[in-house]
Amino acid sequence: MSTIEPYRAHDSFTALWHRGVRWLAVLVVVVTALELLFGGRGAGEIASREVPAAETAPQDAVDEERERTGAKPGDEGAGVAGEGEVLGEITEPLSESESDSLLEGLVVAERASDGDAESASDDDGWQPVAIALDAEEPKAGAEPDMPAAADVAAVEPAEPSTTATSKDPTPQADEAPKESPEQSPPVETPGESPAEPDGSVVPAAKLTPAQKFSTITLRGRIVWLNDALLRRFAIATAADAREQMLALETDDGEIHPVVEDTRGHAFRLDPRLRERPVEVLARRHEGSPLIQVIRLYALREDGRYELDYWCDICAIQMFQYGVCDCCQGDNRLRERQVNADGKPIDAVSASSDK
Repeated sequence: MSTIEPYRAHDSFTALWHRGVRWLAVLVVVVTALELLFGGRGAGEIASREVPAAETAPQDAVDEERERTGAKPGDEGAGVAGEGEVLGEITEPLSESESDSLLEGLVVAERASDGDAESASDDDGWQPVAIALDAEEPKAGAEPDMPAAADVAAVEPAEPSTTATSKDPTPQADEAPKESPEQSPPVETPGESPAEPDGSVVPAAKLTPAQKFSTITLRGRIVWLNDALLRRFAIATAADAREQMLALETDDGEIHPVVEDTRGHAFRLDPRLRERPVEVLARRHEGSPLIQVIRLYALREDGRYELDYWCDICAIQMFQYGVCDCCQGDNRLRERQVNADGKPIDAVSASSDK
Protein backbone atom coordinates (compact mmCIF):
# COMPACT_ATOMS: atom_id res chain seq x y z
CA MET A 1 0.00 0.00 0.00
CA SER A 2 1.33 3.40 -1.01
CA THR A 3 1.44 6.42 1.25
CA ILE A 4 -1.28 8.15 -0.83
CA GLU A 5 -4.05 5.61 -0.09
CA PRO A 6 -4.55 6.61 3.60
CA TYR A 7 -5.15 10.19 2.55
CA ARG A 8 -7.71 9.08 -0.05
CA ALA A 9 -9.59 7.06 2.56
CA HIS A 10 -9.65 10.05 4.87
CA ASP A 11 -11.08 12.29 2.14
CA SER A 12 -13.86 9.80 1.33
CA PHE A 13 -14.86 9.53 5.00
CA THR A 14 -15.00 13.32 5.30
CA ALA A 15 -17.23 13.57 2.23
CA LEU A 16 -19.64 10.98 3.66
CA TRP A 17 -19.75 12.84 6.96
CA HIS A 18 -20.67 16.16 5.34
CA ARG A 19 -23.34 14.47 3.22
CA GLY A 20 -24.96 12.90 6.27
CA VAL A 21 -25.01 16.21 8.12
CA ARG A 22 -26.79 17.85 5.17
CA TRP A 23 -29.49 15.14 5.06
CA LEU A 24 -30.02 15.44 8.80
CA ALA A 25 -30.51 19.20 8.52
CA VAL A 26 -33.05 18.71 5.72
CA LEU A 27 -34.94 16.16 7.84
CA VAL A 28 -35.12 18.56 10.80
CA VAL A 29 -36.51 21.31 8.58
CA VAL A 30 -39.19 19.00 7.16
CA VAL A 31 -40.30 17.81 10.62
CA THR A 32 -40.50 21.39 11.89
CA ALA A 33 -42.66 22.43 8.93
CA LEU A 34 -45.04 19.53 9.47
CA GLU A 35 -45.45 20.43 13.14
CA LEU A 36 -46.26 24.03 12.23
CA LEU A 37 -48.84 22.97 9.61
CA PHE A 38 -50.60 20.32 11.71
CA GLY A 39 -50.08 21.80 15.20
CA GLY A 40 -53.78 21.90 16.26
CA ARG A 41 -54.49 18.33 15.25
CA GLY A 42 -51.32 17.14 16.97
CA ALA A 43 -52.37 18.70 20.28
CA GLY A 44 -55.79 17.09 19.99
CA GLU A 45 -54.26 13.71 19.36
CA ILE A 46 -51.98 14.17 22.37
CA ALA A 47 -54.98 15.02 24.57
CA SER A 48 -56.95 12.07 23.22
CA ARG A 49 -54.06 9.76 23.99
CA GLU A 50 -53.51 11.06 27.52
CA VAL A 51 -57.16 11.15 28.65
CA PRO A 52 -57.77 7.36 28.76
CA ALA A 53 -54.71 6.88 30.97
CA ALA A 54 -56.03 9.20 33.72
CA GLU A 55 -57.48 7.89 36.96
CA THR A 56 -60.94 8.70 38.29
CA ALA A 57 -61.26 12.43 39.03
CA PRO A 58 -62.80 13.81 42.23
CA GLN A 59 -66.36 15.12 42.09
CA ASP A 60 -65.30 18.74 42.57
CA ALA A 61 -63.06 18.73 39.48
CA VAL A 62 -65.78 16.97 37.41
CA ASP A 63 -68.45 19.51 38.38
CA GLU A 64 -66.15 22.39 37.60
CA GLU A 65 -65.41 20.99 34.17
CA ARG A 66 -69.13 20.42 33.44
CA GLU A 67 -70.00 23.99 34.37
CA ARG A 68 -67.28 25.29 32.04
CA THR A 69 -68.23 23.16 29.01
CA GLY A 70 -72.01 22.98 29.65
CA ALA A 71 -72.04 19.19 29.31
CA LYS A 72 -74.48 16.92 31.11
CA PRO A 73 -73.63 13.77 33.05
CA GLY A 74 -75.25 11.58 30.39
CA ASP A 75 -73.54 13.17 27.37
CA GLU A 76 -71.09 10.96 25.54
CA GLY A 77 -67.84 12.27 24.17
CA ALA A 78 -67.79 15.23 26.57
CA GLY A 79 -64.38 14.17 27.77
CA VAL A 80 -65.33 14.16 31.46
CA ALA A 81 -66.76 11.18 33.34
CA GLY A 82 -68.91 11.08 36.42
CA GLU A 83 -67.75 10.15 39.88
CA GLY A 84 -66.32 6.66 39.90
CA GLU A 85 -66.42 6.33 36.07
CA VAL A 86 -63.45 6.03 33.77
CA LEU A 87 -63.00 8.80 31.23
CA GLY A 88 -64.26 7.72 27.82
CA GLU A 89 -62.30 7.90 24.63
CA ILE A 90 -62.45 11.24 22.79
CA THR A 91 -63.26 10.63 19.13
CA GLU A 92 -63.13 14.23 17.97
CA PRO A 93 -60.01 16.37 18.26
CA LEU A 94 -60.06 19.13 20.85
CA SER A 95 -58.94 22.68 20.44
CA GLU A 96 -55.91 24.06 22.18
CA SER A 97 -57.99 25.84 24.85
CA GLU A 98 -60.03 22.72 25.57
CA SER A 99 -56.97 20.51 25.77
CA ASP A 100 -55.24 22.99 28.09
CA SER A 101 -58.27 23.16 30.39
CA LEU A 102 -58.56 19.38 30.43
CA LEU A 103 -54.90 18.95 31.33
CA GLU A 104 -55.24 21.61 34.04
CA GLY A 105 -58.20 19.74 35.53
CA LEU A 106 -56.22 16.50 35.54
CA VAL A 107 -53.34 18.21 37.36
CA VAL A 108 -55.76 19.59 39.97
CA ALA A 109 -57.31 16.15 40.41
CA GLU A 110 -53.91 14.52 40.81
CA ARG A 111 -52.89 17.06 43.46
CA ALA A 112 -56.17 16.51 45.30
CA SER A 113 -55.68 12.74 45.26
CA ASP A 114 -52.13 13.17 46.57
CA GLY A 115 -53.45 15.36 49.40
CA ASP A 116 -56.05 12.73 50.33
CA ALA A 117 -53.38 10.03 50.36
CA GLU A 118 -51.12 12.10 52.62
CA SER A 119 -53.95 12.88 55.04
CA ALA A 120 -54.94 9.22 55.15
CA SER A 121 -51.36 8.21 55.92
CA ASP A 122 -51.17 10.81 58.70
CA ASP A 123 -54.43 9.58 60.24
CA ASP A 124 -53.29 5.98 60.24
CA GLY A 125 -50.04 6.90 61.98
CA TRP A 126 -47.86 5.76 59.07
CA GLN A 127 -45.27 7.92 57.42
CA PRO A 128 -44.52 7.73 53.68
CA VAL A 129 -41.25 6.00 52.96
CA ALA A 130 -39.18 6.95 49.94
CA ILE A 131 -37.94 3.88 48.06
CA ALA A 132 -34.91 4.25 45.86
CA LEU A 133 -35.76 2.36 42.67
CA ASP A 134 -32.32 2.83 41.23
CA ALA A 135 -30.54 1.25 44.21
CA GLU A 136 -28.10 -1.42 43.23
CA GLU A 137 -28.96 -4.94 44.23
CA PRO A 138 -26.35 -6.70 46.33
CA LYS A 139 -24.19 -9.05 44.41
CA ALA A 140 -24.13 -12.77 45.13
CA GLY A 141 -21.66 -13.60 47.87
CA ALA A 142 -21.25 -9.94 48.91
CA GLU A 143 -21.78 -9.04 52.54
CA PRO A 144 -24.69 -6.64 53.23
CA ASP A 145 -23.82 -3.19 54.45
CA MET A 146 -23.94 -3.01 58.21
CA PRO A 147 -25.63 0.03 59.77
CA ALA A 148 -23.43 2.58 61.42
CA ALA A 149 -22.87 2.46 65.16
CA ALA A 150 -24.64 5.80 65.59
CA ASP A 151 -27.75 4.46 63.76
CA VAL A 152 -27.81 1.34 65.92
CA ALA A 153 -27.52 3.42 69.06
CA ALA A 154 -30.39 5.61 67.86
CA VAL A 155 -32.65 2.61 67.18
CA GLU A 156 -31.93 0.56 70.29
CA PRO A 157 -33.89 1.65 73.38
CA ALA A 158 -31.86 2.95 76.26
CA GLU A 159 -31.56 0.57 79.19
CA PRO A 160 -32.82 1.87 82.52
CA SER A 161 -29.99 3.00 84.75
CA THR A 162 -29.49 0.94 87.89
CA THR A 163 -27.32 3.52 89.66
CA ALA A 164 -28.80 5.92 92.12
CA THR A 165 -29.44 9.38 90.66
CA SER A 166 -29.70 11.15 93.95
CA LYS A 167 -26.74 13.38 94.73
CA ASP A 168 -27.60 13.76 98.40
CA PRO A 169 -24.83 11.94 100.34
CA THR A 170 -26.84 11.89 103.58
CA PRO A 171 -28.79 8.66 104.14
CA GLN A 172 -32.54 8.68 104.61
CA ALA A 173 -33.98 8.90 108.07
CA ASP A 174 -35.46 5.41 107.95
CA GLU A 175 -32.36 3.82 106.42
CA ALA A 176 -29.34 3.15 108.61
CA PRO A 177 -25.88 3.24 106.96
CA LYS A 178 -24.64 -0.23 106.16
CA GLU A 179 -21.22 -1.23 107.41
CA SER A 180 -18.94 -3.45 105.42
CA PRO A 181 -17.48 -6.60 106.99
CA GLU A 182 -14.04 -4.98 107.05
CA GLN A 183 -15.23 -1.99 109.09
CA SER A 184 -16.98 -4.09 111.74
CA PRO A 185 -14.46 -6.50 113.32
CA PRO A 186 -15.91 -9.38 115.31
CA VAL A 187 -16.24 -8.83 119.04
CA GLU A 188 -14.54 -11.48 121.13
CA THR A 189 -16.00 -12.43 124.47
CA PRO A 190 -13.44 -12.59 127.30
CA GLY A 191 -12.49 -16.12 128.13
CA GLU A 192 -13.50 -17.50 124.74
CA SER A 193 -11.09 -18.38 121.95
CA PRO A 194 -11.83 -17.09 118.43
CA ALA A 195 -13.70 -19.44 116.15
CA GLU A 196 -11.55 -21.73 114.05
CA PRO A 197 -11.82 -21.20 110.28
CA ASP A 198 -13.19 -23.96 108.10
CA GLY A 199 -10.80 -26.14 106.14
CA SER A 200 -7.02 -26.21 106.40
CA VAL A 201 -6.49 -22.43 106.32
CA VAL A 202 -4.30 -21.32 109.21
CA PRO A 203 -4.76 -17.74 110.44
CA ALA A 204 -1.74 -15.48 110.11
CA ALA A 205 -1.68 -14.92 113.87
CA LYS A 206 -0.84 -18.58 114.40
CA LEU A 207 2.16 -18.35 112.08
CA THR A 208 3.90 -15.66 114.11
CA PRO A 209 6.78 -16.76 116.38
CA ALA A 210 5.13 -15.17 119.43
CA GLN A 211 4.03 -18.56 120.76
CA LYS A 212 4.59 -20.21 124.07
CA PHE A 213 7.63 -22.43 124.38
CA SER A 214 9.69 -23.91 127.16
CA THR A 215 13.48 -24.00 127.42
CA ILE A 216 14.77 -27.40 128.50
CA THR A 217 18.14 -29.08 128.97
CA LEU A 218 18.50 -32.66 127.76
CA ARG A 219 21.35 -35.14 127.80
CA GLY A 220 21.78 -38.08 125.47
CA ARG A 221 23.00 -38.90 121.98
CA ILE A 222 22.05 -37.54 118.56
CA VAL A 223 20.94 -40.51 116.42
CA TRP A 224 18.80 -41.25 113.37
CA LEU A 225 15.17 -41.56 114.31
CA ASN A 226 14.69 -44.89 112.50
CA ASP A 227 17.56 -46.47 114.48
CA ALA A 228 16.12 -45.25 117.77
CA LEU A 229 12.67 -46.60 116.94
CA LEU A 230 14.09 -49.98 115.99
CA ARG A 231 16.24 -50.16 119.12
CA ARG A 232 13.66 -48.95 121.60
CA PHE A 233 10.34 -50.18 120.19
CA ALA A 234 11.33 -52.70 117.51
CA ILE A 235 9.67 -50.56 114.82
CA ALA A 236 11.23 -51.05 111.40
CA THR A 237 10.79 -48.21 108.92
CA ALA A 238 10.83 -48.47 105.13
CA ALA A 239 14.18 -48.47 103.37
CA ASP A 240 13.61 -45.13 101.64
CA ALA A 241 12.47 -43.55 104.95
CA ARG A 242 15.70 -44.28 106.80
CA GLU A 243 18.07 -41.48 107.80
CA GLN A 244 15.40 -38.92 107.02
CA MET A 245 15.08 -37.41 110.51
CA LEU A 246 17.37 -36.87 113.50
CA ALA A 247 16.46 -37.27 117.15
CA LEU A 248 17.96 -36.98 120.62
CA GLU A 249 17.81 -40.29 122.50
CA THR A 250 18.19 -39.81 126.23
CA ASP A 251 19.63 -42.27 128.72
CA ASP A 252 16.09 -42.86 130.04
CA GLY A 253 14.95 -44.03 126.61
CA GLU A 254 13.03 -40.91 125.56
CA ILE A 255 13.15 -39.88 121.92
CA HIS A 256 12.97 -36.18 120.97
CA PRO A 257 12.93 -35.38 117.25
CA VAL A 258 15.22 -32.50 116.26
CA VAL A 259 14.26 -29.58 114.02
CA GLU A 260 16.82 -29.24 111.23
CA ASP A 261 17.39 -25.50 111.27
CA THR A 262 20.88 -23.97 111.19
CA ARG A 263 22.09 -25.80 114.29
CA GLY A 264 20.04 -28.96 113.79
CA HIS A 265 21.31 -29.38 110.21
CA ALA A 266 24.89 -29.56 111.57
CA PHE A 267 24.19 -33.08 112.89
CA ARG A 268 23.50 -34.27 109.35
CA LEU A 269 26.58 -32.58 107.81
CA ASP A 270 29.14 -33.61 110.47
CA PRO A 271 28.99 -37.24 111.69
CA ARG A 272 31.40 -36.35 114.53
CA LEU A 273 28.48 -34.77 116.37
CA ARG A 274 26.45 -37.97 116.35
CA GLU A 275 26.72 -41.02 118.61
CA ARG A 276 28.56 -39.12 121.36
CA PRO A 277 27.35 -37.94 124.79
CA VAL A 278 26.05 -34.39 124.46
CA GLU A 279 24.01 -31.88 126.35
CA VAL A 280 21.64 -29.57 124.46
CA LEU A 281 19.87 -26.41 125.48
CA ALA A 282 16.67 -26.54 123.43
CA ARG A 283 13.24 -25.03 123.00
CA ARG A 284 10.03 -27.00 122.79
CA HIS A 285 7.10 -25.10 121.41
CA GLU A 286 3.66 -25.72 122.78
CA GLY A 287 1.81 -28.34 120.76
CA SER A 288 4.93 -29.71 119.03
CA PRO A 289 7.05 -32.75 120.04
CA LEU A 290 10.15 -31.48 118.21
CA ILE A 291 12.99 -29.66 119.93
CA GLN A 292 14.99 -26.70 118.56
CA VAL A 293 18.67 -26.83 119.55
CA ILE A 294 20.04 -23.53 120.89
CA ARG A 295 23.41 -24.60 122.29
CA LEU A 296 25.41 -27.82 122.08
CA TYR A 297 27.91 -29.15 124.64
CA ALA A 298 30.09 -32.24 124.53
CA LEU A 299 30.27 -34.19 127.82
CA ARG A 300 33.62 -35.40 129.04
CA GLU A 301 35.02 -36.60 132.32
CA ASP A 302 36.60 -33.23 133.07
CA GLY A 303 33.52 -31.14 132.23
CA ARG A 304 31.48 -29.70 129.43
CA TYR A 305 32.82 -28.37 126.15
CA GLU A 306 30.91 -26.01 123.88
CA LEU A 307 30.87 -27.17 120.26
CA ASP A 308 30.89 -24.77 117.29
CA TYR A 309 32.90 -24.07 114.12
CA TRP A 310 35.67 -21.51 113.77
CA CYS A 311 37.63 -19.81 110.99
CA ASP A 312 41.18 -19.01 112.10
CA ILE A 313 41.69 -16.49 109.27
CA CYS A 314 38.52 -14.45 109.68
CA ALA A 315 37.88 -15.21 113.39
CA ILE A 316 34.21 -15.89 112.73
CA GLN A 317 32.03 -18.27 114.72
CA MET A 318 29.81 -20.59 112.66
CA PHE A 319 27.38 -23.40 113.44
CA GLN A 320 27.74 -25.71 110.43
CA TYR A 321 30.68 -27.59 109.04
CA GLY A 322 31.92 -26.37 105.67
CA VAL A 323 33.57 -23.29 104.17
CA CYS A 324 33.89 -19.87 105.74
CA ASP A 325 31.27 -17.36 104.70
CA CYS A 326 33.98 -14.69 104.38
CA CYS A 327 37.20 -16.17 102.95
CA GLN A 328 35.62 -19.36 101.57
CA GLY A 329 38.26 -21.38 103.43
CA ASP A 330 37.57 -24.52 105.45
CA ASN A 331 36.44 -24.02 109.00
CA ARG A 332 37.22 -26.36 111.89
CA LEU A 333 35.30 -27.92 114.76
CA ARG A 334 36.09 -25.99 117.94
CA GLU A 335 35.61 -27.35 121.47
CA ARG A 336 35.88 -24.93 124.37
CA GLN A 337 35.47 -25.94 127.97
CA VAL A 338 32.82 -23.95 129.84
CA ASN A 339 32.02 -23.39 133.50
CA ALA A 340 28.76 -23.97 135.29
CA ASP A 341 27.30 -20.77 133.82
CA GLY A 342 28.07 -21.93 130.26
CA LYS A 343 30.84 -19.40 129.63
CA PRO A 344 34.19 -20.52 128.16
CA ILE A 345 36.85 -20.94 130.85
CA ASP A 346 39.61 -19.48 128.65
CA ALA A 347 37.65 -16.28 128.11
CA VAL A 348 36.83 -16.01 131.80
CA SER A 349 40.48 -16.54 132.83
CA ALA A 350 41.70 -14.04 130.22
CA SER A 351 39.26 -11.40 131.41
CA SER A 352 40.20 -12.05 135.08
CA ASP A 353 43.92 -11.69 134.29
CA LYS A 354 43.29 -8.21 132.91
